[in-house]
Amino acid sequence: MRLFKLTACMLAAACVLAFSSLSEAQVIAKKAPQSRPDVMLSPGDMDWAPGPDYFPKGAEISALEGDPAMPGPFTIRLKFPSGYFLPPHRHITAERLTVISGVLLLGPGSDPDRQKAKPLEPGSFATMSANNFHYAYAEGVTVVQLHGRGPLQIMYADPADDPRKK
Repeated sequence: MRLFKLTACMLAAACVLAFSSLSEAQVIAKKAPQSRPDVMLSPGDMDWAPGPDYFPKGAEISALEGDPAMPGPFTIRLKFPSGYFLPPHRHITAERLTVISGVLLLGPGSDPDRQKAKPLEPGSFATMSANNFHYAYAEGVTVVQLHGRGPLQIMYADPADDPRKK
């Protein structure tokens, strides 16, 4: 009889745990963020538009994933014409950049010096920490892929370089 009671108690406890786990799993599933659709793009599928107003004229942008103006992850491509110069600027979040084509000369600091900029060829990767000033020059038509967490904001070292103020 004692064994029967012990077995019954263990069976009841197992049932409670099983059903409470199911309820917990259902609660977790309801609280989980909605998944985003998968993104698979060939270069010909990418839509290009003039760059945002915080970039000097001539830049083009293609949003691959997310919205860089909104909080959350994003991936964009930027296309710069040959000779393009992006004056010293910083961002409030870290920036991760991969060169797709062309050559990007990337330099640290708020005093641009083409000789101190590092030439990044296709396949090169760079990361710039939040709030660190940097600048860039494009040699040939240059495409870079940028990913990070939005909102993407740009603050120029010299306010006179900010195209939004011109």
